[in-house]
Amino acid sequence: QQEVQDFDAILGIESADRKRMETDLGRLREEVAEQHMAATAQRLLQQHEICRQSAWARELSAEQAAEAAEQRRLRKELEAEVEQATAQEKHCAAAAELRLKVLQQEVHERDVRIGLESSERQ
Repeated sequence: QQEVQDFDAILGIESADRKRMETDLGRLREEVAEQHMAATAQRLLQQHEICRQSAWARELSAEQAAEAAEQRRLRKELEAEVEQATAQEKHCAAAAELRLKVLQQEVHERDVRIGLESSERQ
């Protein structure tokens, strides 16, 4: 009888140990699941931040590309204006040169006429 009671007591202790170990195992599983969820949430937050920064970088790149295109357009406009001003300057220089030649010709003709008139008077 004593042996049966001892055996039952041992079984009771083992049963209590098993229940305590199952409870500990359940708690550990919950902790592991919580840690896994926290790590997953952290990883998702990091991926979200990377995506946000990538989108910002793409937006910035697009703005820089638009700015560069605007600068190229303005440079071409300025080059066209300089080209036009240069052409006008050449045209004005040619017109002034032609006017100078006309005036020189008129002066020469006047000198010749004065010379002829002076010769006729003598």
